[in-house]
Amino acid sequence: MVMAFDDPTTNTQSDDDYEKTTPELTADELLIRIREWWRIDYPPAKKWHTEARIDFDFRAGEQWPADEKKYLEDAQKRACLVFNVVDPVIDIVTGSEITNRQEVRYIPRQIGAAPVNEVLTEAARWFRQECYAEHEESAAFADAATCGMGWTEHRLDYEENQNGEPKVTRIDPMEMIWDASAKQANLIDARRLFRVQRKVPLRDAKAKWPIDAKRQPILDDADYDATWAGELSDEEVPYIVHYPGEPLSHESEDGKPERIVTVVQCQWYETQHFFRALIGGQLRELTAEQHRLAATRAAMLGQDYRSIEQTRRVYYQAFIGGVVLEITKLIGPSGKLCHDFTLQCITAKWDRNNKQFYGLVRPMRGPQMWANKWLSTAVEIMARNAKGGLMMEEGAVADQEEFEQEWAKPGANSYFKPGALTGGKVTPKPPAQFPTDFMQMTNFAVQAIPRVTGINVEMMGMTGSNPTSPNDPRTASQEYQRRQSATIILAGLFDSLRRYRRISGRLLLYLITEFLSDGRLIRIVGQELDRYVPLVRDPNVVQYDVIVDDAPSAPSQKELVWNSMIQMLPMLQGINPPPQVMLTLLDYSPLPASLVAKIKAAVMQAQQNAPPPLPDPITLMLKEKEADVAANQQRHVANLLARQKEKDQDVQHKQALAEIDLRSQIAQENIRLHGKQQENVMAAGGELSPLTEGLMAGIKAGAQKFAAELTAGQLARDHDMPIGPPTHLGQVPGQPEAPRPAQTNGGG
Repeated sequence: MVMAFDDPTTNTQSDDDYEKTTPELTADELLIRIREWWRIDYPPAKKWHTEARIDFDFRAGEQWPADEKKYLEDAQKRACLVFNVVDPVIDIVTGSEITNRQEVRYIPRQIGAAPVNEVLTEAARWFRQECYAEHEESAAFADAATCGMGWTEHRLDYEENQNGEPKVTRIDPMEMIWDASAKQANLIDARRLFRVQRKVPLRDAKAKWPIDAKRQPILDDADYDATWAGELSDEEVPYIVHYPGEPLSHESEDGKPERIVTVVQCQWYETQHFFRALIGGQLRELTAEQHRLAATRAAMLGQDYRSIEQTRRVYYQAFIGGVVLEITKLIGPSGKLCHDFTLQCITAKWDRNNKQFYGLVRPMRGPQMWANKWLSTAVEIMARNAKGGLMMEEGAVADQEEFEQEWAKPGANSYFKPGALTGGKVTPKPPAQFPTDFMQMTNFAVQAIPRVTGINVEMMGMTGSNPTSPNDPRTASQEYQRRQSATIILAGLFDSLRRYRRISGRLLLYLITEFLSDGRLIRIVGQELDRYVPLVRDPNVVQYDVIVDDAPSAPSQKELVWNSMIQMLPMLQGINPPPQVMLTLLDYSPLPASLVAKIKAAVMQAQQNAPPPLPDPITLMLKEKEADVAANQQRHVANLLARQKEKDQDVQHKQALAEIDLRSQIAQENIRLHGKQQENVMAAGGELSPLTEGLMAGIKAGAQKFAAELTAGQLARDHDMPIGPPTHLGQVPGQPEAPRPAQTNGGG
């Protein structure tokens, strides 16, 4: 279903639709909302487009108003001369950016030391080289210097690489419409942006969007044409507006031009509310419905529930023709939201009253126009005074038209009727006096063209000596300082460029980490020559700081650093810097990159194949001293170990002697008990049993063994020999241990 948007009842949102978020809107309701934004933002942008078109014309040399140029050329037959100084001034500014390009580095936010993430930094540099990003950004910066705004787009392209690769492309400023209320540099406060892509082949549009945002097939060709977008200021032919259902006026049949349509790309953001609550010891994000449910459950369980309401931006993008062709949320595969528009702007100076940005061409218009007019007038005066005119009476010449043609020819003869000259019928016109200060005013206008921008002659590569004092030329250092001081006036423009590079670095980081961290190989340039590493995402780091730094590949940066290093070389020779320092300095040398790579390769190979260097005498003395100290320490440790060993042996001897004394006492007590038992038996008139006799023999043998052990222990203690385990008293060698007699009370 195609809505008739020319019906006033369908062109405005209802109060209910105004409160809805984008996911809650239908495709038709979203189109109504976008058209309302367009009606607000288009008139101020169209006014800027008109001024920007004049700026581009002045830079290209079209510096005469069309009506004035037609009058001078047709009516007065005068030449409209152009002395274009605007274009060289813009080239100087853009050349300064090209020769002092900047790069971004990524530093992870983590506890402790924060080294530069070399993989991501080199990945961004490599991908920028692959998509010619620096050239596209230089073209956008030239647009900003010319008309006040330069635009680029960061996107992923899947046509050349099926896995996707980032693209940074320059956008024509005449295609852009932006939030009318935005006024900060680089439009960082803009809530929405439009890009009007004109002259899109209908065939390409059908191939890209076979279905609309409602997932329905598109049957009408008019649904691809955004006729509601109106006419932009740089259209040479007025845009032909047609209505849905009518045939397109640019059909391609029988050799007619290809059918084209207009597609509008719109990006905007909405504020999303969410809650953050502490659940299970972890801080979690909750929607409004989840927050209400969690609060209810916590109240029922009597638990303490704390949360805080916060907001964040959610970015959307839509492609619109007659209907909404596509709508997407700018979000990565891992669920990470994009934090900015992919359409980015570089702005110049801000006009507060007219609420628009302007570039360097606008202040140069007046001096440039006056220089052209005065130059053309001077040429006209000199051309007309070359031969002068005549005041003649009628009948002074035979054929007046033929006479005028012959009179205008230098060196030609002119013939009058007899008596015309002698009768005073012909009198020369008095020559026009050329104003004495005319050329000074012309020179003043020409010299004022770069001055109104703050660019001096030194920055333009001209001589800076005083023309009134030929004997007072400036030195080279003074010329350099004056050239550098001119860049201070342009600091605002370059500051916007620096801000743009930070935003661009974050966008490129988002594309790399969310879409391109699939293990593909990237090239890293270092002192160890180029190497390839896989690009994978680090899950432990989720945030990075984007640092903008001067790129060592910039020619002016190389020249500045190299000149400084030349002055420091005598000091470096006295301290003998390591080869790594000198290799690092080669990156800032004006030598070709291929030669620098060969020098690095030769140095690395020489370091690998070089024999170990001979130590100097001081190093040898230090090594000998270290060896002596180590030997003394070893001897000291050996002495300590020997003393500890002697102490351990003394302790062992004392323990062995104590054990021998204890066993001796036990053996003596056993002998006394057995002797008493024998006395009791003998007193009773009995005889010793065989067991008793064997026991007595064992006791006797044990006593002899004990005496031998005492003698051996004394010898071992005297001669520092180990002492073997003593044999139990009362045990016959080679026989099992004899049972001990039971102890009896009293006399037993």
